[in-house]
Amino acid sequence: MDLNTMQLPAVDLRPGQDEELARAVEAGVYAEQLLASRGADPELERVVALGREAQARMWSAGMRIAMQQARRAAVARGLPAEDLFQDACVAVAEAILRYDFTRGTRFTTFAFESVSWALGDGSRHRTGRPTLTRWERRAARRLRAELDARQSAGAAADLGEAAAAAGVSAAAAQRAMVRWLSLDEATIADPATEDSFADVGHGLDFLELLTPRDRRVLELRYGIGDTPHTLAAAAERLGASPSTVFRWEREALIAARALLSGDRTTVPVSGRSPRPPRLPSSSEPPSRSRTPRRRAGSR
Repeated sequence: MDLNTMQLPAVDLRPGQDEELARAVEAGVYAEQLLASRGADPELERVVALGREAQARMWSAGMRIAMQQARRAAVARGLPAEDLFQDACVAVAEAILRYDFTRGTRFTTFAFESVSWALGDGSRHRTGRPTLTRWERRAARRLRAELDARQSAGAAADLGEAAAAAGVSAAAAQRAMVRWLSLDEATIADPATEDSFADVGHGLDFLELLTPRDRRVLELRYGIGDTPHTLAAAAERLGASPSTVFRWEREALIAARALLSGDRTTVPVSGRSPRPPRLPSSSEPPSRSRTPRRRAGSR
């Protein structure tokens, strides 16, 4: 499947046609359920056929959006356009089922947003390039041309000197030249890296990044390395009241979530688990704005 040679029919939905097609799709789905329960009915079969025609027209309109977005994401992130196009097609199919014309949104707009979200989410799980600006891509092209010219001339290919000669930022060019590799590609390029994968999972334990109290509370309550304890049993082991252990457990869970969301890999210097900022509850009155108010009569 080559997206550059693929030809799709040009389907433009005029204003108001989105609602007509969506109503036809809904009527076709309902008629299909009635046919399954009541049996053959020529009128219901005609409604089902009209619904499928409307769904096919919406699909054709969404396919052009899927192709355009897949091409753009493939160029920007260095990913295979065919794989992105498949993700975009799935997003179009879901958009047809979830489209609600009563919200006043055009179907093409809804499909565009659905495809954009699907491609953005799918790109995080594929190897390729990070999202770059136009200037960073231009800097990378100029730096590559300068490095190739120096290599052809037999000169030393120093990155900093080549970037200065090309008139670009070395940092921007390096960002554009980065490419993420899968583990299979990495082992093929350098077989020695496969030995380092054996050490994965034998590093620092996650609980070691918490304070001793938080770590002990989670171990007792959730049976980590031991059998799970009730609040009363954990309170007896820790020498505290059940209400205090319940409060410690909540604080330990908050600290663990903050630790995971922050992607910490070292023990905090203070020896305490990281705490997220306290959020005001819904029962608390809103805080007053710190913006100075203009006094009466002042200009």
